[in-house]
Amino acid sequence: MVELSQYLMDGYNKGVRPVKNWRKPITVCIKISIYAILGVDEINQLLKSYIWYNQSWVDEFLQWDPTKFDNLTRISIPTQSIWLPDIMIEEAVSSKDSPDVPYVYVNYHGRVINNIPIHITTACKLDVYYFPFDVANCSITFSSWLHTAQDINISFARMPHESHNIINTHVTEGEWDLLEVVRNYKESTETDEIFGEITYNIILKRKPLFYVVNVIFPSAILMIMDTIGFFIPPESGERISFKITLLLGYSVFLVIASETLPAVGAPLIGIYFFLCMLLLMLSLAESIFIVRICHKKSLFPQVPGWLKKMVLEKMAQALFIKDKISASCSIKRTSGKTEEINVDNLSTYCNKRTYDCNVLEQETRRYTDPIEAMNSIVKEIETRLKHLNKPVEENNEWLCVSYVLDTLFFRLYLTLLIAYALIMLTLWSI
Repeated sequence: MVELSQYLMDGYNKGVRPVKNWRKPITVCIKISIYAILGVDEINQLLKSYIWYNQSWVDEFLQWDPTKFDNLTRISIPTQSIWLPDIMIEEAVSSKDSPDVPYVYVNYHGRVINNIPIHITTACKLDVYYFPFDVANCSITFSSWLHTAQDINISFARMPHESHNIINTHVTEGEWDLLEVVRNYKESTETDEIFGEITYNIILKRKPLFYVVNVIFPSAILMIMDTIGFFIPPESGERISFKITLLLGYSVFLVIASETLPAVGAPLIGIYFFLCMLLLMLSLAESIFIVRICHKKSLFPQVPGWLKKMVLEKMAQALFIKDKISASCSIKRTSGKTEEINVDNLSTYCNKRTYDCNVLEQETRRYTDPIEAMNSIVKEIETRLKHLNKPVEENNEWLCVSYVLDTLFFRLYLTLLIAYALIMLTLWSI
């Protein structure tokens, strides 16, 4: 082996291309195997990966006859002693952090095989618009830094049907799924010089389950709760406090969720959160308006005719609730329990309600006969009791107006929410 090494290195010049005819290009075959995706940096637009990189070419000055050297067909030679192609990775933004491989294998045909494990960081243009359902397309391009295609011709080491072997079976992916690697060869022209280059497009897809469970699903639950809040009667006064609590809770949720979102570009999920917050605010504004309508009766006992015709007739008919509204608004309701008053508790009633009981005394003085006076008093008391025991009726037309408007706003809100959800699902499914 020592004799073979001395034979090969005798007169070898590693500073020139190892071809006997200088017009003949050297074909450098390249193949890679992706072993690990170490991380994707959305802010700095970087891809960190670990790949196994293989180069092979024919060195015409490293050929021998095996029969003259004990049938040796392969030998290892230090990389510093032979010519190496200047193949570079165009997207590399940092020095290669990989172990040095000091030797290459050479067979008796002069075929040099150089295997290099590379831990490299490359620039990658990431589109996070569809986060967390986004797909990244990062490229790794190999080309000669100095030599043109007439000097170094770059080629694939594998046939097209063997391209699936690029992905290692034990690949480590982390947050991303490695879908496929697409390879392509093209030639570029610079200052009338043609350069060949090989590009490997690495297709990555983010694993969305973590973000769906911790970001999208809680937001959807809060929006569903806001929709359920429309079933709280507006006159109860609890709807506004319920929706304010939801709005505050959603604000706190956004502060927590913002730490998991990419801080570059304008992802679709940011628009999703903004519109959800806007819908919550519109829901709160609608509830305040409806509660205000319910309390209109304290200022305006009667509903204006134009409003009654527009809301209780036309709008109710359009919403298919006219029969229910007509039945409800035709019933007068009492403003509370009326106090039953009779002759036995008349004195108590007079004292409690500050009733002017001197009227009874005046009635007794009109008659000299005690029996006649007593009969007159009894008739007067019966007349007044009929008036006092009459239930106090209240007009509930304002409540009917608020019910119709609340039904209209609820259906509009529900339609808007469903349409918004379908649009978001369609965009994310793409």
